[in-house]
Amino acid sequence: MNTLYVFFDGKCALCAKCRGWLESQPLYVNLVFLPYQSYKAKKLCPEIDFYEPDKETVVMADNGDIYQGGAAWIMCLWATRTHREWGMRLASPALLPLAKKVCHLISGKRLTLSKLFGKVGDEEFAITVKEETLEPCDSGSCRVP
Repeated sequence: MNTLYVFFDGKCALCAKCRGWLESQPLYVNLVFLPYQSYKAKKLCPEIDFYEPDKETVVMADNGDIYQGGAAWIMCLWATRTHREWGMRLASPALLPLAKKVCHLISGKRLTLSKLFGKVGDEEFAITVKEETLEPCDSGSCRVP
């Protein structure tokens, strides 16, 4: 595997911040970022809409394998030189459910977070995010009150 194609929401400020962070990392595997709404994305992966990229990040490897949500983020971490070990740890059976829940939570709030990124400084953003509390995950799925 030499390249991962990362399909993201081109209208989302949070997605843009995440993209910027990933682009700043030294890489083992090339990351190519494509807004899922773009012609290039649909040409590369005609079935992209089937994976609902408006709800979760989608990554496609150059061999055609598709990863969504938590698995997509784990693949992005795995592609980096600095965070590959964390990607492998998060992919373990013990941590994968947690990684998926965190990604699901962030994806569900990404538009709110995106608005905050565009309107407030980093300190105010951090305070706002800390004020969000999670309900217990007894049922296996987290909800934001």
